[in-house]
Amino acid sequence: MDERLETRGFFWSILGFCFQLGSQAVSLLVLSRLLESEVFGIYAICTITLGVGQMMFFLGFGPALIQQKGEVHSLLNVAWTGRVIIGFLAFVVLQLLVGSIVESFDEPSAQLPLRAMLCSLVIVSVNSPALILLHRKVDLRKQFLVDAPGFLFRAVVAICLALLDWGIWALVLGYVSSFIVQTALSYIVCPWRPAFVVRLNELKKLYSFSSWLHAKNLTVWLARNLDSIMVGRILGTEMLGFYNRAYNLAMVPDQQSKVVINRVSFPIFCKIHNSNGDLTPVFARTVDLVLIGLVPSFVVCFLFDKQIVEIILGEGWSISAGILSLLVGTVVVRSVTECSSPAIRAVGVPRYEFLLLLIKVSVTAATVYYFTRNMGLIGAGYSVLLGEVTALPIAFFLVSRVAKIECRLALLSLLSGLVALLATFGCGSFLDLSELDGAVEVVLVSLGAVSIYLALLVTVASIFGASTPGTVSTYWRSVKDQIRSNA
Repeated sequence: MDERLETRGFFWSILGFCFQLGSQAVSLLVLSRLLESEVFGIYAICTITLGVGQMMFFLGFGPALIQQKGEVHSLLNVAWTGRVIIGFLAFVVLQLLVGSIVESFDEPSAQLPLRAMLCSLVIVSVNSPALILLHRKVDLRKQFLVDAPGFLFRAVVAICLALLDWGIWALVLGYVSSFIVQTALSYIVCPWRPAFVVRLNELKKLYSFSSWLHAKNLTVWLARNLDSIMVGRILGTEMLGFYNRAYNLAMVPDQQSKVVINRVSFPIFCKIHNSNGDLTPVFARTVDLVLIGLVPSFVVCFLFDKQIVEIILGEGWSISAGILSLLVGTVVVRSVTECSSPAIRAVGVPRYEFLLLLIKVSVTAATVYYFTRNMGLIGAGYSVLLGEVTALPIAFFLVSRVAKIECRLALLSLLSGLVALLATFGCGSFLDLSELDGAVEVVLVSLGAVSIYLALLVTVASIFGASTPGTVSTYWRSVKDQIRSNA
């Protein structure tokens, strides 16, 4: 049963990812040619600040309800009320701090766009609480119907306003409008009449589980933005714009890993744990999915970082090419590390997630200033990568001790992926790929490189006795069945 749930959730998460990827690719392709790097630098300042608000009002009530045994309908309005209150408070507090924030970046032109984008904190907080029920059932088809139109609306609004020469406001209004659409659709797809219900005892009970998740998410903000903050402070708004574009490209595969880990794997880990089952097979499959789904993007970016940036963003963004492959590699390491999070959370000890994030942030904070000052954009990327690499072995140690998961299969899969990756790069070293500049040529060679990697991964994993070949065949068969059932 858990395998069918995971496959169905994975199918819809992949479909949502492809839709999001398509809308983002078109948006990047057009907007990077219509807007200057300084505009994206201002936008990055706004999104960094918004991250604080998003982490403040994300109290972790959703995961707390997913992890809880039995019915949770009576708690939905309680969780919704707490989220709305905190979302509004985050909006008010950050509005009061806007002046100081833009002054710290020495960018006064960011003030009005930032105030407008902060409205999204209130909009998101009033989403239908019934979406949590979808996540408990791993019903991501309806979640797709909520998310996809928002992605499309964001791209269309931003592009249309950029064509009218609205500058930074094209990005701002595209951003805010997408959340308005998604919030409205959440009530259409998941009808629910929310009520303002304050029950302190129940809120306290929910927060007793999610408090460590709340602390973790505040730490996530630091882990995800400390490098951008240093780039903006040390190298200026224009260089922050170049870094932000490379960062956004690199985060595309990261968004898919979040969906698989948080929306698919976590509810299934909870179901298995609540029935006293073994979490090891699901953990191994989650690691396999990262190796199958994310490492190919690193292969392509490593081989064609310059061509990708020039094709998607344009020749004026070549500075971003030097950092792209490093950031995508960081995303892959981070995703493998975060495979431990749903298992740790499912067994009810989220404080270890916070501990893991704290280790990452500490390593990055200790190195980011020195690396950025001396090495520029590439130094900021190395600092983040160092934090992720440090946390990886600790994550596997924690998941084996806390969740009682046997990590042998997952470690064999990782070793297989590393061998396959090095062999693929070895094959690529015999070719002069710098001469390729056409989009069709890059796509064809990329498909060849990815095919080589996947073939080597399955072959090496079979030799090592890893779970990867079984994961590939199981998901391929199950996804075909899912496609037939939806036809």
